[in-house]
Amino acid sequence: MIIPFWGEIGIFELILGRLKNAKLGVPIVLATTVNPSDDVLEEIANRHYVKVYRGSMDNVLDRFIKAAEIFGFDKIIRICADNPFLDMDALDYQITEFKNTDVDYWCYSLEDNTPTIKTHYGFWAEGIKLSTLKRIAKMTEEKLFQEHVTNFIYTYQEHFELHFEHIPKWIENEDFLRLTVDTDRDFQTAKLIYSELYSNNTSITVEKILAYIKSNHLLIDEMKNQINSNKK
Repeated sequence: MIIPFWGEIGIFELILGRLKNAKLGVPIVLATTVNPSDDVLEEIANRHYVKVYRGSMDNVLDRFIKAAEIFGFDKIIRICADNPFLDMDALDYQITEFKNTDVDYWCYSLEDNTPTIKTHYGFWAEGIKLSTLKRIAKMTEEKLFQEHVTNFIYTYQEHFELHFEHIPKWIENEDFLRLTVDTDRDFQTAKLIYSELYSNNTSITVEKILAYIKSNHLLIDEMKNQINSNKK
């Protein structure tokens, strides 16, 4: 997350800058671990005047619960720090809609209601209520569900009130698309695309990102290879 991605800026700092520039009207908190290796993330957050909570390395669910409690949040928008192409317009809409609804979980999804957190696109966040996280903590102690914060919700959907905001079909149809960054190959691919399409950290549309990728068959082949090697 701190390896130079755009100039000397890593993906984490890039996302922080984009979130602040978007003026979304909600506080930003870094929820990271007590591991000394994450000291650098706290330093970056401090430079951007972003609040920080540091908690469990393994129990991410507990970390999110305690961060929300400390800062007085009853709803959380969870953003992964491996998504440099986060769609700010979609995020702004999500924040507004999630504020105005009383669902346990609000996410962008495929037509079959698969949450996009389980895909490789890398454009969207997810919203969850603090009370729902606390319910999950009482319902299970499985490490899988402690590590992957929202996995329990979409595994046992019958226990929760969910909202699935379907993504455009023209995006879903492009099953080669992988812009989340989980591997070094992902990083190099995303870095190339970002350097080609972004100038001065201004945002561009998903349409333009997709058009650029579709014009380069080598990028498509690389994304397909990474999807096959890193199933979700």
